[in-house]
Amino acid sequence: MIEETLKRIQTEVIPPGELADLKMQISAEFARVSGLLERILRMKPSAWLEIRQREEIKSDKMADRIWESTAAGLAEVSYKMQMKGIEKVLSAISTRLRIYESEARSHF
Repeated sequence: MIEETLKRIQTEVIPPGELADLKMQISAEFARVSGLLERILRMKPSAWLEIRQREEIKSDKMADRIWESTAAGLAEVSYKMQMKGIEKVLSAISTRLRIYESEARSHF
């Protein structure tokens, strides 16, 4: 969804009303991904301590690397990257909407 929206923003002139609708949909996607990330971050401390104890890891950095190689750790990284991308698309839409607003004021 995000990729398609980004392509549309780059290649099409999208009316303000439709842009506002896209912004709402993308914001909902951001909230969904944020909820998924929250679940992982809630379980991370206990999983991380388990890694340290089970594997007798002394280094926090090594425990982080082991965590990042787990399914939950990979999902955490993926969700964070998705959220960064979504934020950039939302910013681009907001900029375009501000331009439309400025152009509308200039015409009167």
